[in-house]
Amino acid sequence: MATVTENFDIQGMSCSACEHSVQSTLQKAPGIEKVEVHYLGADATITYDPTVFSLSNVQQQLTSLGYGISEKKEFDDSPLKENFPIKNIVGCGILAVPLFTIGMIFHSMSLEIAVFSGILAFLILAIYGRNLIVFGIKKLFAGSPTMDSLVAVGAVVAYAQSCYAVVQSLLQDHFHHIETYFETSGIIIFFVLIGKHLEERGKKASSNALQSLLSTTNETVNVLRNGKNLQCLQSEIEVGDIIEIKPGDKIPVDGIIINGESYVDEQIFTGETKFPLKTQGSFVFASSMNQNGTFTLKATRRTKESYVQAIRKFVQHSLHSKASIETLTDKISRYFVPTIFVMSFGVFLFWYFNGISTQQSIEFAVNVLVIACPCALGLATPMAVMAGFSLASRKGILIREASVFEQLASIRTIVFDKTGTITKGILQIKDSFFDETNFTKEQILSSIVAIQSKSEHPIASSILDAYQEYSNPLLQPVNFEAIRGKGVVATIDNSLWHIGSVAMMKSFETIVPFSQEISSFLTKNSLRTIVLVASNGIVVAAFALDDSIREGAKEIITTLQDQQIEPILCSGDSKNVVESIANEVGIITYYGECLPIEKAQIIEQLQKASTVAYMGDGINDSIATAKSTVSIAPKNASEAIKELSSVILQNDSLQSVIEIFSISKKVRRKIIGNLSFAFGFNVLSIPIAAGVLFTQYQISLNPMIASVAMAMSSLFVVLNTLLLLQKKN
Repeated sequence: MATVTENFDIQGMSCSACEHSVQSTLQKAPGIEKVEVHYLGADATITYDPTVFSLSNVQQQLTSLGYGISEKKEFDDSPLKENFPIKNIVGCGILAVPLFTIGMIFHSMSLEIAVFSGILAFLILAIYGRNLIVFGIKKLFAGSPTMDSLVAVGAVVAYAQSCYAVVQSLLQDHFHHIETYFETSGIIIFFVLIGKHLEERGKKASSNALQSLLSTTNETVNVLRNGKNLQCLQSEIEVGDIIEIKPGDKIPVDGIIINGESYVDEQIFTGETKFPLKTQGSFVFASSMNQNGTFTLKATRRTKESYVQAIRKFVQHSLHSKASIETLTDKISRYFVPTIFVMSFGVFLFWYFNGISTQQSIEFAVNVLVIACPCALGLATPMAVMAGFSLASRKGILIREASVFEQLASIRTIVFDKTGTITKGILQIKDSFFDETNFTKEQILSSIVAIQSKSEHPIASSILDAYQEYSNPLLQPVNFEAIRGKGVVATIDNSLWHIGSVAMMKSFETIVPFSQEISSFLTKNSLRTIVLVASNGIVVAAFALDDSIREGAKEIITTLQDQQIEPILCSGDSKNVVESIANEVGIITYYGECLPIEKAQIIEQLQKASTVAYMGDGINDSIATAKSTVSIAPKNASEAIKELSSVILQNDSLQSVIEIFSISKKVRRKIIGNLSFAFGFNVLSIPIAAGVLFTQYQISLNPMIASVAMAMSSLFVVLNTLLLLQKKN
């Protein structure tokens, strides 16, 4: 039977090691063929056989480990549940502050103070640390230890050791100078809660831009359906429903305006702050914001098929994808926790058999448990990637895979298709010549406009756009004939007019040889598209047309070259035209008259020397798009190209090309910086926590201080990553 792929919400994950724990559990469940668990997204993408898979059975298995799983709602914009709310931090702090104070003042304390400390620590562990401890122990015994397991064992061992010291003092009638670490067990929980709360806030802050992009609602909407006024949920809107949109309304569904007009804020799609005017016949998209007018639209898609929902799926896929370097850190985190347990036990045995007291040996072992933090390591890459997605979306850029950030950072060659990327794909008149021996310029242009108005050719449209003011309704061409691929012929006021290519003119024996002026014009504009106009056999006008260079194209090419990225132009257009465009924007290497398969072969050849990006917009670019390391689709690209591309630009500015390279480099720097810190922190702190400096220098860490250092390591990674989202970026 065919498999089904669905997204499910996962509850209870508190660190990246939890991601592996949940994934390994789900992979063993009957009926599941493929599963990807996403810690930052708190969900999982599961491919399963519906005849075998049982959600209730999976729920039971995960519950035993302290996790939960539920079906993901299509319309669910409610705030994510906070696993570590601020009220718990405050409540824990009320108990932790006096406990901390006692520990700082009385390292050796009386029995009464020790018992009071024990009560405070017990309340912290039982009320605020219960879930951490229970779930951590469960995961430990299930063979999938996580950071919670480290915290749980560290807190419980410190508390148990302190209780042992109190019991020993009672048995020995020794009621003073009792050395306990109750404050350690309680403060460990307090600082871990703070660290986790800050991590949650950091994840939310880094995804704010994405959340606005993914925002959907399921509010009640008034619609006109089959002549009847109805109230229905946004998710129940059907194709053909008529909806009135008032100023300030959020547009509920994709549709076409059938009455009225207004400016519409489409910034979440385009990244542009200018609001386009939408009039009758214009398309509008769900989640756009209507501004100052009222209009009526007709739904053209159901809500779940809307453009914003397509983007929602696109971005979710992006968030769930993993960079190759992240896969490495996931593996390291997976083995990190059990390694720390072995090290901790080894540290205890080492000091115990070297004559150190049991209490001191336990303290060193607890230090290793609580200072080692896989979260800093596990958060290093996904936090940077999440921030990269947010920064890109803020710039009007959609990035399909997390791996794109790494790939872009290594790109040394970018190949541009010409039409629709470097150029606008619209021919414009760049040069012209008029022979006014027999006709005035105005007479020539009036006749040209009259004849070209009968043509549907793009070149005719370009000429009409340039000279529309010469339109004369009194001139009516007769005997109009379009010669496919060459031009047109028509008669006006008994004069025979030919408008077309150089080849067309030469094919008519009735047209006299070109004058010296026309020949010079042709030589001057040899790299452009030429249109000649002849009247009664004499060429009286010439036009040189060229594709319009997109704004900023030359500056973008220069910037790429300055960044040691070689731009190359590749097009199916004539070699002369491609050469002209390349020269105008400063591209040195170019290829013309390329068939789609030839474009792909050029990409393959270039990839032998370096990683290659490709930017194209048409179906003819699909093979090259699929072959390139990174493919970029401009705003006007076909749907097929957008589906194949790694990056989609949502605005017309070529500056976005520079932006994506800039963002990728920033993300890469953050990943390297975060990983360097995480590795460095553990390499330096674990030996100190284990007591490597104790014998010679009598330097050791109190477990409470170790727990603070552990929390600060994760906090550093979060704050360092959030610098990416500063406004200047």
